[in-house]
Amino acid sequence: MFSGCKNVNDVGEGTCQNGEPGEIATTLLRGRLGFIRREPAEVGVGLEPTFGETVAEFICRGTVTSLPYTVTGSVIVAIVPINGRTSKFTERFRTQSKKEMHGSQIPESSEGGPRDVLFTHHEPERGEMRVFQTGLSITETIANEERLEVRTAG
Repeated sequence: MFSGCKNVNDVGEGTCQNGEPGEIATTLLRGRLGFIRREPAEVGVGLEPTFGETVAEFICRGTVTSLPYTVTGSVIVAIVPINGRTSKFTERFRTQSKKEMHGSQIPESSEGGPRDVLFTHHEPERGEMRVFQTGLSITETIANEERLEVRTAG
C-alpha cells in the first residue's frame, strides 16, 4: 500500500478502486535480492508481480475527471543496512526526472541483471493509450519479526 500518492501533474490524488484518497494498493509482489553493484557494495531488492504483469491499477481523480491508470513491470530498490544483523531495513526508491519519460528509476537494474523498470499505461479522455516509464520516490522501513543479515562478503 502506498499513501500520499499524486499524479505527476498534481491534478489529483491517485486512488485504488476501493481505497481512501491518496492510497494505492499493489498486487501481490515478490522480491529477489541482488547486487546493484559490487564495489562499493550496494544491495537491492527487485520487486515484481507474483502473478501476471500488473503492479497496480488505480484512478486519478481530478477536479473535472477521473482517469484510469495501470502500472506494469518491475522495480529494483536499494536496501540498507547491509553486513549487519537487523530487524529493520530501509528501502530507498529514487528517480531521475526526465520530462519525456515522466521520471526514471535509479537504479534500473541489478549488476548483470535485466532492466527492472515500471511503465504506466494511461488512456486520457481522447481515447489514445499512452505508455510511459515511471519512477517511484519513496523511503520506507520494512520491519521483520526476526533479525536478518544481508552479507556482501564471505
